[in-house]
Amino acid sequence: MSGVFSPFSLGPLALKNRIARSATQDNLGGSQGQITPAEALLYQELAKNQVALLFSAHAYVMPEGKASPTQNGLEDERNLPILEQIAGQVHEQGAKMVMQLSHAGEKSVSSRPLGPDGMSLQDLRQVRDAFVQAAMRAKRAGMDGVQIHCAHGYLLSQFLSPLQNHRQDAYGGCPENRFRLALEIIQGIQDACGDLPILIKINSNLPDAQADLAFEGDLETVLHLCRQAGVAAAEVSGCDFRSFPRQAPPYYLARAARLRKACGLPLLLVGGIRSDAHIRQVLEAGLDMVSLCRPLICQPDLVLRLQQGPYTSPCLSCNQCFAAIGTEGRTCVLHTKGADRQRLGL
Repeated sequence: MSGVFSPFSLGPLALKNRIARSATQDNLGGSQGQITPAEALLYQELAKNQVALLFSAHAYVMPEGKASPTQNGLEDERNLPILEQIAGQVHEQGAKMVMQLSHAGEKSVSSRPLGPDGMSLQDLRQVRDAFVQAAMRAKRAGMDGVQIHCAHGYLLSQFLSPLQNHRQDAYGGCPENRFRLALEIIQGIQDACGDLPILIKINSNLPDAQADLAFEGDLETVLHLCRQAGVAAAEVSGCDFRSFPRQAPPYYLARAARLRKACGLPLLLVGGIRSDAHIRQVLEAGLDMVSLCRPLICQPDLVLRLQQGPYTSPCLSCNQCFAAIGTEGRTCVLHTKGADRQRLGL
């Protein structure tokens, strides 16, 4: 495991190890998109516990793109002061903080959900501009980069999916067209934010087995475009974070390894990684980092435990931590102190 905990560079990001915390909606936010002091404490705790790279909970870039009642917002400047505090606290622990930006699309809880087929060119411009403005705010707050959420069935994932995007114009059809909006967002952020590192999160699969057979080729095309555009890295996930594939963990590894070899873009893998053996398996397959979600809900100090020797997380992969939506944080069935807010002493 020595290579796991050695200093490492992910593009322009100098990191102290190869373990990231995947973006996790923490159920600690306010009902109007506010980032709360409880969330600041949670990020500080993870950074103290030697997570090298923290992806924030996904933040909506415009009200129409809000995914859940307690989701954080970055559609205006009201959260900048606490984001500056979070960035400072994370940096004090030698970790890096990347802001994940998202638009829920058809999954939005707003009164006007937007999906690929029903969006006008003006709608597309508004979405693109909202992502760029949110990235500018993240940079001003001291974030080390932004991650564009192109996974989990949200808007940019909907555009990339041939199952959901039936447009007949420049934003539909071939994979280059289906990724066009995301690429325009990336290029817009580069123009506005200069050298701010840009990462993406992307599905490794589709829910339809027949369509998924051709999707790997689509992903190769998309990741080549990302590399050409100067994207720092892509985090590879599954199309539905609430369910698990019928394969041995780490999930999605075989396809992710082929994509890494074919495209040359640095990749992180999230899904089913529960032990030092899993981490070695991912890195030995040629991927650059591992990203953890549920195991860090179960044990925020998991990285410290892994540093001490062979270890397997007790995380049951039961998904009960995602069963309830509220304002008390995530609850693991193995926690003796309840949800995050109680565990953090709030």
